Amino acid sequence: MKIPDSLKDGQYRQWELEMVARYPLTLSEMRWPSTPLDTPRTEPLARWGLEIGAGWRSVVERMLERLEPAIAAQPIDERDGLRIVQLKEKFGRLTVYFDKEPTADMKAILREAEQESIITCDVCGAPGQHAERRAWWATRCPVHETWSPHDQAH
Repeated sequence: MKIPDSLKDGQYRQWELEMVARYPLTLSEMRWPSTPLDTPRTEPLARWGLEIGAGWRSVVERMLERLEPAIAAQPIDERDGLRIVQLKEKFGRLTVYFDKEPTADMKAILREAEQESIITCDVCGAPGQHAERRAWWATRCPVHETWSPHDQAH
Protein backbone atom coordinates (compact mmCIF):
# COMPACT_ATOMS: atom_id res chain seq x y z
CA MET A 1 0.00 0.00 0.00
CA LYS A 2 1.43 3.38 -1.02
CA ILE A 3 1.11 6.30 1.36
CA PRO A 4 1.44 9.96 0.32
CA ASP A 5 4.98 11.35 0.32
CA SER A 6 3.92 13.92 2.92
CA LEU A 7 3.33 11.12 5.42
CA LYS A 8 6.45 9.05 4.79
CA ASP A 9 8.49 8.67 7.95
CA GLY A 10 11.66 9.46 6.00
CA GLN A 11 10.41 13.05 5.91
CA TYR A 12 10.35 13.39 9.68
CA ARG A 13 13.74 15.09 10.03
CA GLN A 14 12.49 18.57 9.06
CA TRP A 15 9.49 18.15 11.36
CA GLU A 16 11.80 17.19 14.26
CA LEU A 17 13.90 20.30 13.65
CA GLU A 18 10.76 22.46 13.63
CA MET A 19 9.60 20.94 16.93
CA VAL A 20 13.00 21.52 18.57
CA ALA A 21 12.94 25.17 17.47
CA ARG A 22 9.36 25.67 18.63
CA TYR A 23 9.72 23.88 22.00
CA PRO A 24 13.29 24.55 23.18
CA LEU A 25 12.71 23.79 26.87
CA THR A 26 10.85 20.54 26.32
CA LEU A 27 13.20 19.23 23.62
CA SER A 28 16.49 20.80 24.73
CA GLU A 29 18.40 17.53 24.37
CA MET A 30 17.38 17.12 20.74
CA ARG A 31 19.13 20.03 19.05
CA TRP A 32 21.37 18.51 16.39
CA PRO A 33 20.27 16.14 13.63
CA SER A 34 22.46 13.40 12.31
CA THR A 35 23.32 13.22 8.64
CA PRO A 36 22.58 12.54 5.89
CA LEU A 37 19.09 13.95 6.30
CA ASP A 38 15.97 12.22 4.96
CA THR A 39 17.57 8.84 4.34
CA PRO A 40 16.40 5.51 5.74
CA ARG A 41 19.58 5.21 7.79
CA THR A 42 19.37 8.70 9.33
CA GLU A 43 19.83 8.51 13.07
CA PRO A 44 17.39 10.37 15.31
CA LEU A 45 18.30 13.71 16.80
CA ALA A 46 20.59 13.82 19.82
CA ARG A 47 19.72 11.01 22.17
CA TRP A 48 16.86 9.17 20.49
CA GLY A 49 14.74 11.82 18.84
CA LEU A 50 11.03 11.67 18.09
CA GLU A 51 10.43 8.06 17.07
CA ILE A 52 6.82 8.01 15.96
CA GLY A 53 4.84 7.51 12.79
CA ALA A 54 3.69 10.56 10.87
CA GLY A 55 0.08 9.99 11.98
CA TRP A 56 0.92 10.94 15.57
CA ARG A 57 2.56 14.25 14.74
CA SER A 58 -0.53 16.27 15.67
CA VAL A 59 -0.87 14.34 18.96
CA VAL A 60 2.75 15.13 19.81
CA GLU A 61 2.46 18.78 18.76
CA ARG A 62 -0.55 19.31 21.04
CA MET A 63 1.32 17.64 23.90
CA LEU A 64 4.45 19.75 23.37
CA GLU A 65 2.36 22.92 23.15
CA ARG A 66 1.08 22.21 26.67
CA LEU A 67 4.37 20.94 28.14
CA GLU A 68 6.48 23.95 27.11
CA PRO A 69 4.63 26.49 29.31
CA ALA A 70 4.41 23.94 32.14
CA ILE A 71 8.21 23.66 32.12
CA ALA A 72 8.64 27.44 31.78
CA ALA A 73 6.50 27.89 34.90
CA GLN A 74 8.97 25.87 37.01
CA PRO A 75 11.83 27.54 38.92
CA ILE A 76 14.78 28.10 36.59
CA ASP A 77 17.09 25.83 38.58
CA GLU A 78 14.60 22.92 38.23
CA ARG A 79 13.87 23.22 34.50
CA ASP A 80 17.00 21.48 33.29
CA GLY A 81 15.82 17.95 34.08
CA LEU A 82 12.27 18.60 32.90
CA ARG A 83 12.97 17.76 29.29
CA ILE A 84 12.11 14.89 27.03
CA VAL A 85 15.01 12.53 26.43
CA GLN A 86 13.02 10.00 24.43
CA LEU A 87 9.65 10.06 22.68
CA LYS A 88 8.59 6.91 20.84
CA GLU A 89 5.99 4.33 20.00
CA LYS A 90 6.08 1.40 22.41
CA PHE A 91 3.51 -1.40 22.32
CA GLY A 92 1.41 0.67 19.92
CA ARG A 93 1.14 3.73 22.15
CA LEU A 94 2.99 7.00 22.60
CA THR A 95 5.65 6.70 25.30
CA VAL A 96 7.60 9.69 26.64
CA TYR A 97 10.62 9.67 28.94
CA PHE A 98 11.82 12.72 30.86
CA ASP A 99 15.29 13.29 32.28
CA LYS A 100 13.74 13.47 35.77
CA GLU A 101 10.31 12.91 37.28
CA PRO A 102 7.83 15.36 35.71
CA THR A 103 5.32 17.30 37.81
CA ALA A 104 1.79 15.99 38.36
CA ASP A 105 0.45 18.45 35.76
CA MET A 106 3.00 17.26 33.22
CA LYS A 107 2.13 13.63 33.93
CA ALA A 108 -1.53 14.44 33.23
CA ILE A 109 -0.55 15.98 29.87
CA LEU A 110 1.48 12.87 29.04
CA ARG A 111 -1.39 10.54 29.99
CA GLU A 112 -3.80 12.48 27.77
CA ALA A 113 -1.41 12.26 24.80
CA GLU A 114 -0.90 8.54 25.41
CA GLN A 115 -4.66 7.98 25.49
CA GLU A 116 -5.07 9.97 22.27
CA SER A 117 -2.36 7.86 20.62
CA ILE A 118 -4.25 4.60 21.18
CA ILE A 119 -7.23 5.90 19.21
CA THR A 120 -5.21 7.59 16.41
CA CYS A 121 -3.72 5.74 13.44
CA ASP A 122 0.05 6.12 13.68
CA VAL A 123 0.33 6.06 9.88
CA CYS A 124 -2.18 8.73 8.81
CA GLY A 125 -3.76 10.29 11.93
CA ALA A 126 -7.30 9.02 11.27
CA PRO A 127 -9.28 7.38 14.07
CA GLY A 128 -7.77 3.98 14.75
CA GLN A 129 -7.94 0.91 16.93
CA HIS A 130 -5.16 -0.26 19.25
CA ALA A 131 -4.58 -3.99 18.72
CA GLU A 132 -1.97 -6.67 18.19
CA ARG A 133 -1.14 -7.13 14.51
CA ARG A 134 1.34 -9.71 13.23
CA ALA A 135 2.83 -10.06 16.75
CA TRP A 136 3.24 -6.26 17.10
CA TRP A 137 0.95 -3.80 18.85
CA ALA A 138 -0.14 -0.82 16.76
CA THR A 139 -2.95 1.70 16.46
CA ARG A 140 -4.31 1.68 12.93
CA CYS A 141 -7.30 2.80 10.92
CA PRO A 142 -9.05 0.31 8.60
CA VAL A 143 -7.12 1.64 5.57
CA HIS A 144 -3.71 0.99 7.20
CA GLU A 145 -4.66 -2.16 9.11
CA THR A 146 -1.95 -4.24 7.41
CA TRP A 147 0.52 -1.42 6.67
CA SER A 148 4.19 -1.82 7.57
CA PRO A 149 7.17 0.57 7.29
CA HIS A 150 8.37 -1.49 4.33
CA ASP A 151 5.31 -0.29 2.40
CA GLN A 152 6.86 3.21 2.21
CA ALA A 153 9.41 2.10 -0.35
CA HIS A 154 6.75 0.99 -2.82
